[in-house]
Amino acid sequence: MSIQVEARPIMQRQHHKNSKRGRVSEFIFSGPEQLLASIIPSILADLNNDSSKRWLTIVCPPELKSLTVRWLQDSKLNRQTTLFLTATSEVSLLQLTLQALQMGKSHTVVCWLDYVDEHTVELLENAAQRGNSQAINILQTILV
Repeated sequence: MSIQVEARPIMQRQHHKNSKRGRVSEFIFSGPEQLLASIIPSILADLNNDSSKRWLTIVCPPELKSLTVRWLQDSKLNRQTTLFLTATSEVSLLQLTLQALQMGKSHTVVCWLDYVDEHTVELLENAAQRGNSQAINILQTILV
């Protein structure tokens, strides 16, 4: 059993000459669910150790809520500095992520956007810049 992990600035796949980039990254995971379930909580716990007084915010889609809650419990995150949000049909995952980024209360906002095009990256970058925060998008491919 193995897992593949790739972490990169999200704009590595699209380039703009005069843009202010670097606040949005993407982690791409591919592997068996058991291995993914052990790696992602570790990453969240590491992000949670930020020395600033701001939050680690986790924005998940409704279909990942129970899995993400389990990851939160397994990772032993500091609940005093972690904000957990779940998108609903009324508020999309992207909308919730953008709001969390631009409010400036979070040092990092982690999300699970399935598809990130150039326009979405621009929205994420602008919101992260306004809130002086960073975004991490997680893409997962679970291998059976």
